Amino acid sequence: MNEQMNIGANDARAEPAEKIIKLMSLTRFTQILSQIAQALHQQNRQSIAANSVGAEPEALEATLKLFDEEFKTETPVLMATVQALYGEVMGEDTIDAALAFYESEAGQAFLASGQQLEARLQQVAQAWAKAAGKAAFDRALKRASDAE
Repeated sequence: MNEQMNIGANDARAEPAEKIIKLMSLTRFTQILSQIAQALHQQNRQSIAANSVGAEPEALEATLKLFDEEFKTETPVLMATVQALYGEVMGEDTIDAALAFYESEAGQAFLASGQQLEARLQQVAQAWAKAAGKAAFDRALKRASDAE
């Protein structure tokens, strides 16, 4: 997908906001920000539920459903705020240079290798979690039995 994206870093007609959106998308920052927003949404949802002890389950569920709908309308505000921050921190020259890099052959190779690393990292992390979990549990059992 990235290999065929016309980034247009050198296109003088591209607005700074468009360039920021392209850069955030290429670097997967948009996806990361979306995941952060989802996690914060879940935190807020859990807080509402935790602070609604004694509420009627149907009323709570209806309120949470409405909260979910309303929270989604707030996500564009976060995206716009972060886009402005991105532009403020990086500046147009840095954004143009980064986009030019991602348009280059080396930039395209970097993006492709990043996608491969991400896929393999997930496998490595899952294997590690399984092994680490077993090792930690075995040690915990030993420590518990030694303490008796």
